[in-house]
Amino acid sequence: MDTIKDLCKHNLNSLPQLEVFLNDLPDNDFNNLFKLLSESNQNNGKERKVELFVYGVPGSFYGRLFPSNSLHFAYSSYSLHWLSQIPEGLGKNNKGNIYMAMTSPPQVFEAYVNQFQRDFSRFLRLLAEEITFGGRMVLAFIGRTGLVKEDDLYSFNMPVYAPCPQEVEAIIRGEGSFNLDKMEVVRVPWDANDNDDYNNDMVFDKYRSGKLVANCVRAFMEPLLACHFGSSINVDEI
Repeated sequence: MDTIKDLCKHNLNSLPQLEVFLNDLPDNDFNNLFKLLSESNQNNGKERKVELFVYGVPGSFYGRLFPSNSLHFAYSSYSLHWLSQIPEGLGKNNKGNIYMAMTSPPQVFEAYVNQFQRDFSRFLRLLAEEITFGGRMVLAFIGRTGLVKEDDLYSFNMPVYAPCPQEVEAIIRGEGSFNLDKMEVVRVPWDANDNDDYNNDMVFDKYRSGKLVANCVRAFMEPLLACHFGSSINVDEI
């Protein structure tokens, strides 16, 4: 919002009105976020602000969410590595692992690759219908530096896939709905407060940092574990 205001600083009377659509799965609770936005959007008549209208859109981004040609800019924040489902055909072939691992057989890695290709292609195809001609989008998600070798390659598996840059580029170009302007790999530490380029990942407070990382992992792992195992496990202990 500050950036847009700076761009319009020569004519504050022409500040645009913006609509922002926040998307997550239906189980997500938007209430706290809406309360924060309501508080931050109060100007008390002190200064002219960009008018912001915020909406919550529950649903999977692997399905249609918006009318055709309705979005000017789309931003996916740390989401597209989540698959629409656990890859088909895993069964108990990945016994002893919950994700692709050194001990996983080749068909496990192949199943994850195929699921990601289907999901990401579908996401691009649907968003191409929703975004305006000349619109832009920025996608940020977990990746990896290279392909897993097949040579290195039972009940619970993670529906997550971290593609390498070559895979992302190949799918975007192969699907054909978008041009790829820029791709950048950004190394993001678990604890942004304790890590920087000068201390070689040294952690200043290991207890606080450990709790932060644990809570971060729990945020996305607890629903998966609770859904799969139900009351047969103690989520707090796990």
